[in-house]
Order: sequence, then C-alpha cells, then structure tokens
Amino acid sequence: MKKMMMAAMVALTTLCGCNSEPEYLTFKGLSLGLKPEVFVDSLLAKGYEIDTTMEADGCIFLINRGETKSSMTIEVDEKGIANLQENFERETNDSTEQLYWDNRKVYEDLYPGTFYMKKNSDLHKHCVFQTKMGDVNVVLENPFRPTFYMLLEAKREE
Repeated sequence: MKKMMMAAMVALTTLCGCNSEPEYLTFKGLSLGLKPEVFVDSLLAKGYEIDTTMEADGCIFLINRGETKSSMTIEVDEKGIANLQENFERETNDSTEQLYWDNRKVYEDLYPGTFYMKKNSDLHKHCVFQTKMGDVNVVLENPFRPTFYMLLEAKREE
C-alpha cells in the first residue's frame, strides 16, 4: 500500500511539473532564459552559423543555410536575450505559407489559448501569442514576394 501511495505521489508530482508554464519563451526547444553564449552554441549545433558579414553592438547574427534557409538576429543586453527575430527565405507562396502554419502550430501547442490574430487575409497573416514571459509574433507577408518571420520579445522586470 505504501509503495502504491508513493508511486501515485510521484506520478502526481510529475504531472504537475509537466503542466506548468515555462519560465521563459522558447525557440526551437531552447529557452530564451539561457545565457546568450549557451543559446548560440546550441543553435550552432542545430546547423546555424555565425554571420560574419553583419555586426552591431548588442546583437548576434546567425544564418541557417539548411532546409529552412533563414537569418536570425538575437538582441542581447546585460540581463541576457531580450529579443530574437528569424527571417525565412522562400521562393514560392506555398512553401512560405506552409512555414507559417507549421510554426504557428508549434506555438499553439506550446502556449494554448494565448494567441490572437492581428491580421488574417490572403496577403498578410499576423498571429501573436501573448504570454506572461513575452510575446511571440508569427508573421506572413506577401506583398510582392513571400516574407515570413518570427519575432520573440521577452518581457523583463525593470
């Protein structure tokens, strides 16, 4: 009986731990609460490269020449990662729209019930996930050529 009670307590604790909201926004399974160096090292291991052609104080620039072909800007301050924006390159509207829906689904699963649509038309889709850790913007624009980007804006206590 004691073993059964102990197993039930462990299961309940595990379940409660899994259902709690993350403390920081996440990007591709990585927490924006990580130290910038660790965050970048993890992205380098996932196929990103440091973009040596770009340089600005307080920003880290990465590119991904793999399947998703993207460029990323990570804004860093003394507290860590403040913002992250990834811009995706695509040739056709179909592949860009598929990227939009795939990424939107990831954040819908991660932050259920916390999003709203700023715009939703054939030419422009903008979905915002508002959380207590910050906002995630998933944006598809098709004015002349397809443009898809994601912007993660972390909330910081002053």
